[in-house]
Amino acid sequence: MYEFSRIDYATSTSEEEDASTDSQFETQSGAARSAKVEGRGPRGLRNLVDVSFRSVGRSSHHVHQGARALRQLVFRAASISRRRAREVLIVGAGPLARLTGEDLERRGRHRVVGFLVFPGELCSSQLGSRLLGPATALESILRKTAVSEVFVAGEMLKHSDSMQATIRVCERLGVPFALPAHHFRFERAEPVDNKALADGYVHYHPMAVRPRQMALKRLFDIAAASLVLAMLLPLFVLLAALIKMTSRGPVFFRQERVGLRGRQFPMLKFRSMVVNAEELRACLQARNERTGPVFKIHDDPRITRIGRFLRKYSLDELPQLINVLRGEMSVVGPRPPLPSEVAQYEPWQLRRLAVLPGLTCIWQSCLDRHRISFEKWMYLDMQYIDHWSLARDFALICKTVPIVLAGGGER
Repeated sequence: MYEFSRIDYATSTSEEEDASTDSQFETQSGAARSAKVEGRGPRGLRNLVDVSFRSVGRSSHHVHQGARALRQLVFRAASISRRRAREVLIVGAGPLARLTGEDLERRGRHRVVGFLVFPGELCSSQLGSRLLGPATALESILRKTAVSEVFVAGEMLKHSDSMQATIRVCERLGVPFALPAHHFRFERAEPVDNKALADGYVHYHPMAVRPRQMALKRLFDIAAASLVLAMLLPLFVLLAALIKMTSRGPVFFRQERVGLRGRQFPMLKFRSMVVNAEELRACLQARNERTGPVFKIHDDPRITRIGRFLRKYSLDELPQLINVLRGEMSVVGPRPPLPSEVAQYEPWQLRRLAVLPGLTCIWQSCLDRHRISFEKWMYLDMQYIDHWSLARDFALICKTVPIVLAGGGER
């Protein structure tokens, strides 16, 4: 809070200094011109030097403003994602479930999206519309609702079979879940690690959790995306001009994609197709060359002239570096699917939403990726999730770059 106040104050102060500098610039420029007319050379030279130094100062000020704006874009998006409450679903509707929901919301870091009731469990009327249905509907609800974690708040002796079925669904879909830690009362004994059981639950994740490597991965995403965007800014301007000159419509194409835990976000691309490409897809559905819910055809008539070049060298994907800066994507990870594709996924395929989507992954680094079936594509993504490491990320980047430079992108 105080940091933003200082920034705002510094901005207003610098603007006042700019105004005074501009007035001095005009005054001394006039003095320099008058000195030249009157023949006072030394004074004119001194004024010229002063003006030059002020011009350099103003240029450096604008560079500083640009850097500060980029810094605020990155860290403000990161801080918003940290402040956002995590959506949780509670399986159970008894006293433990209600107390769990109250405790999570009191802490302020979670938002309970609803409750599911176990068979034979008495549910309170206080839940009202938050009671979403029976525990057996967990899979269908997770398909439609973005959830960060599932809390299984049942009694082990009464609901052991239903709790086990809930665990299997969470593991199959790749959704983190938590189980009650205490089934007994203690008088003196305490857990060895109190922090791990602060909310009374043992938390499980569908993949190996490596906090340090994940933090380094995020730092690499920010550094790489910022550097590439800065270096390729002239190329962005050139491509934008070519797109506008060769076809009607906007430069960028925004499309809703599904990211981590099923959350949707607007993915950015350079527009490589005609404006009504989405409407024309229905007419071309019979020509689909891929199995599964994805749609891809060779020599797609919707692609513009400049679009073929952009897709061949994957230049249309460059604006997704902005999605990486915003924390919606990563440099390496499974490609973000369309909501219509996710709706047709088999349960085991939903586990690919357990990690951030990325610009490239194992499938993108294969030379024969255009001949790989949809099911094998999904298996490759599962292989990446199950065996993820930073070293593997860097290896995939090194394999992808030559393929992109050789024009191995979408056709």
